[in-house]
Amino acid sequence: MAKDIYSYHLKPAFEEIRKRHDFLVTEGTTLNGWGGDIATLNTKLASLLGTSAVFVTNARGAIRNEIYRPKEEWELEILESAKVSDLAFKKENVEVLADIVHALPAAMRDVEALKRQFADANIPFAGAIPASSAAWCLQKPYPYKPDRSETTV
Repeated sequence: MAKDIYSYHLKPAFEEIRKRHDFLVTEGTTLNGWGGDIATLNTKLASLLGTSAVFVTNARGAIRNEIYRPKEEWELEILESAKVSDLAFKKENVEVLADIVHALPAAMRDVEALKRQFADANIPFAGAIPASSAAWCLQKPYPYKPDRSETTV
């Protein structure tokens, strides 16, 4: 069924847009709180559309109990997460242009160490975006449940 949706709707629409532009940025999904294998979904879409990928590794999981965990554990957790995504893209023959680490823990400022580790794993590293409590407070919690003021009757 997914192939049919792709063949008849998604691919022709994508190709029509592609003809009119020098380049396109196609954003994947996170679907936080909805379950499922997001890496596989995004890699399959990139493969079906014939695009390359710049993927984002979310480092939020690495900041659990950051006071009690050594920096090396964070780095390993971030790298392992990136390896899973990189492998998923390669399995679908999608060219990985780079990985961006998002929400890097505040106490971990050694981006050069991450850069070396990503290079050792043959994953192109584009950089890291530091964690920001200001940005987190602007995001809705997942799974998102609207309050009464946002619902319509």
